[in-house]
Amino acid sequence: MCVYNHTARFFITFLDEIEEGGQIVNATIETEVISQGWVSNITIGPEGSVSGGIATGTIFVSGYFESFEFRGESVSGLNEAGEIQGMLGGAIFNNSKVRGSIQDVLLAPNTSITGGILRNTLLGYPLYPALLEDLTVISGSHLDNVIIGPKVKIAKNVTWGAGVEFFLPGMGIDKDGKMTSSQTGFLSRIRTETQRHANGAKLTTVQVKELQIEEPLFVETKHVGQSAEILIVAYHKTATKTTRYMRVGENWKVWNGEIARLEAAMPYEALLKE
Repeated sequence: MCVYNHTARFFITFLDEIEEGGQIVNATIETEVISQGWVSNITIGPEGSVSGGIATGTIFVSGYFESFEFRGESVSGLNEAGEIQGMLGGAIFNNSKVRGSIQDVLLAPNTSITGGILRNTLLGYPLYPALLEDLTVISGSHLDNVIIGPKVKIAKNVTWGAGVEFFLPGMGIDKDGKMTSSQTGFLSRIRTETQRHANGAKLTTVQVKELQIEEPLFVETKHVGQSAEILIVAYHKTATKTTRYMRVGENWKVWNGEIARLEAAMPYEALLKE
């Protein structure tokens, strides 16, 4: 186990790994580090990056910090000039017991943040926005290019840009055909080669030369691990006719609209969270 703990801040320019049980305190990291240990009250410099581990205290990021558990007071991406420079990525879990916040950061493509508090400005990547789950966004904050996922509480006076998406809560139906509340939800994603589009967008044939359509499913916790079938339907409407389709495996088949005739697109032996 290696422990760096100085009362005066020092610079680390050569360190490959923080081993499990290792700790770095009061340091500026200016190199690429893989962490299986702890960092506390550190600065990640413009040329630095840290991947993994547990972070406590106050963390300043001018470089890159990814896939970590946060248990401290704050993670901030502001540089000395007051500009947002630091970027976070990967899967981030905020388990702070002191209402620690993540604030003023850029978010790499497909970042996810679960738990805790978000504050001030958080900016995701336009084509692949960050996913926010089970957290609170403090009043006065600004969000853009993020997905507002399950169990996100947004305070008053929070603003957001055009790149913010909201997950759509699902509707449960029990074995008797009655509606029930559900935490399951969906997210519609339409992408062309260089742009993300809102659900229902009308695109030209030139725009859809390279088209990607996704519908991620967020599974309610109590259903994770259960077997299920995924049903996918679509329709094509003209001035005189509406044709319904169902997805079966890799193909589309015409569907007459009767639930009893609906075939599954694919089976799942055990549902994942997403």
